[in-house]
Amino acid sequence: MRTERKRKALPKPQAKLDLHGFTVEIAYGQVIGFLNRSKDRGLDIVEVITGKSGLIRYEFPFWAENLGYRAMVSSHGGSFLVWV
Repeated sequence: MRTERKRKALPKPQAKLDLHGFTVEIAYGQVIGFLNRSKDRGLDIVEVITGKSGLIRYEFPFWAENLGYRAMVSSHGGSFLVWV
């Protein structure tokens, strides 16, 4: 008998930022501005699209933590959900 695991649905982000095509330095500035604007707007959860590999993807969790935000990898792995 096969049992199926139920996946918990992740919350739907209220805004998204796509970092494809940015350098690391520009992406960092974009992240700071996006997260601050999202917080000012009273949003609860946003998505930052980093892609599935690369330096931005590697660095992003550290950026979020240093800025005081909690981030987790989204279900498809190419982005992060951030609680603001």
